[in-house]
Amino acid sequence: MNSLKLLITSMILLVLFLISTHLHASSMSETWTSGPWQPQNMISWGDQALIVDFGLNGLWNYNGSWIRLSRWNPESMVVWGKNLTVDFGGNGLWNYDGSVWIKLADSES
Repeated sequence: MNSLKLLITSMILLVLFLISTHLHASSMSETWTSGPWQPQNMISWGDQALIVDFGLNGLWNYNGSWIRLSRWNPESMVVWGKNLTVDFGGNGLWNYDGSVWIKLADSES
């Protein structure tokens, strides 16, 4: 039930975010000032975080505020345990533990 409540709350927050034309990422002091971003993918991470792939605008985490995790465009991502693993295509396969990115594998050229 808590997961469903979190998912619904996260979706509402995402819609409100997309309606707004401004995005503030507190950790990066970045501001988005033109048009809404279109999410390409999103997954929940734990009980309190939403990971959103905004394509060319990068990978973002929402847990009450928006924080950019990467400027790269993910091709796919999965949460396993306490980790987020992301395939960044030509940039390789990476694992994020909530604070540090570790490269797991290079991409095939």
